Amino acid sequence: MCRAVAQIALARYGLAVLAVAATVAFALWLRPIALVAGQLSLLAILTVGLICGLPPALVAWGLATLAFAYYFTPPLESLAVDSAELPRFIIFALLGLSIATVSAARRRAQHSLNARRISSGVTSSCRRLSWNGRGTCGCSKASIASIASREPRMTSSR
Repeated sequence: MCRAVAQIALARYGLAVLAVAATVAFALWLRPIALVAGQLSLLAILTVGLICGLPPALVAWGLATLAFAYYFTPPLESLAVDSAELPRFIIFALLGLSIATVSAARRRAQHSLNARRISSGVTSSCRRLSWNGRGTCGCSKASIASIASREPRMTSSR
């Protein structure tokens, strides 16, 4: 069991490294055309946050920020950032961090919602009302209304 968990974690962090490497490589290919191509790394952070969660998204953010400083801020190919480019670098870093946290929070909320739906029995009711071999559910309107009335309702708290 621990080995499977370690392999899944390795795959998530590997995806983070791979996504940043791919976007940086593409941005470097575009660098002669536009120096702002470095912002493509933000897409990698977003994707990793949505697919893998917060820790791999933070790894992607760190790698993307280092790559942005090294390849896309003058002096090029140095981790030193010019004072004139410092606001651009800080905005990139803060935007990347916020994208990582928001996308990971959205992933967590989606998983929570899916777990709530499964535990509330919505799927079991759907299975009861599903296919009877003739292409319809075969239930009367009264039985469908009865099952639907027993379903928990989602309420919003304001």
